[in-house]
Amino acid sequence: MKNRMWSFWLIVLMALMLPSTALAAGPFDGPSPDGKVVIGGTYTLAASQTLEGGLAVIGGIATLEPGSTVNGDVALVGGVLTANGTINGDLAGIGAAMTLGPQSVVNGDLASIGASVERAEGSVVTGQVNSGIIIGGAVDSGAILLPGLPSLPRIEIPAPESGQTPQITPQMPAIRPDIGQAFDWWPMKALWYIVRSFLLAGLAMLVVLFAERPISRIAGASVEAPGAAGGVGCLTAILVPLVLVFLALTICLIPFSIVGGLIFFAARLAGWIALGLEVGRRMGRSFQWNLQPAVAAGLGTLAMTLIVDGADFIPCVGWILRVLVATLGVGAVVLTWFGSREYARPAAPLPPDAPIPPEPPLPPA
Repeated sequence: MKNRMWSFWLIVLMALMLPSTALAAGPFDGPSPDGKVVIGGTYTLAASQTLEGGLAVIGGIATLEPGSTVNGDVALVGGVLTANGTINGDLAGIGAAMTLGPQSVVNGDLASIGASVERAEGSVVTGQVNSGIIIGGAVDSGAILLPGLPSLPRIEIPAPESGQTPQITPQMPAIRPDIGQAFDWWPMKALWYIVRSFLLAGLAMLVVLFAERPISRIAGASVEAPGAAGGVGCLTAILVPLVLVFLALTICLIPFSIVGGLIFFAARLAGWIALGLEVGRRMGRSFQWNLQPAVAAGLGTLAMTLIVDGADFIPCVGWILRVLVATLGVGAVVLTWFGSREYARPAAPLPPDAPIPPEPPLPPA
């Protein structure tokens, strides 16, 4: 089923690349070469109905009623699926919510990334289960329980004629450690170390290409006043997370907490790129290279990231260099208001015994 799943995710990617005007016109619900694609709408496969081919749901809601059959893979991107039928293929979701009812059968693998999967007692998955979070009674043997996470209640409402009271049973999310164990493997760490460095270098080139002046102002502030930038960055790194946590605890101010977190992330990224630009300029002067600003930013960011991230491999003390660079960059961003103005160094006060300059003479009347 793996080859068919790869082709099906290719269809999902092509659907995500539809023009924005087409998506803005309304929900899309139509056939695809391998089945049906639902974007921003609802889809119900009634009982005793059969869908030949796969089903892709992007930001929509899909329901597979008892007795329905999907002869293909089912994929979700940010959607909701309630399945009580048979899926003769793999089931995969990214940022989705999937509920497998007691009559559901998945004749394939179940995989999810950043998604929740609720499985009722009686649901069947014949293949492997590689899921981030599973809620409910059917948990695969490779999952682990984290006691520090809050319990998620499961509510069972009986039929009115039975006379029984609803039952609420606490459930604990089960999280598979497969992805984390893969990234703990040192070759994966080394590969991600190299890939991350080149990605940041490419991003730095793109940012400087369109915003050279603001990034140059941030870089200039970090060079002219490293002490002030480091102090302001350290204070910002301490106070901002505390404020964001306080806003998140108030529930109603959670959107402001999210926006503040994005702004703080953008400040850290802008400061990192600005320091990379300064490193690239100095490398160009040292080797007498005539580098364009975007090239200097990419080269400097690559070199700086390789060094700073490489220091992380040193136990216990490797994180210190990253903290120093990050606080210096964030402080320079704050001093220049995201590069919107030049940093003005405060004028040095005159010594006490310095002569006061005479006032200029008044013009003759």
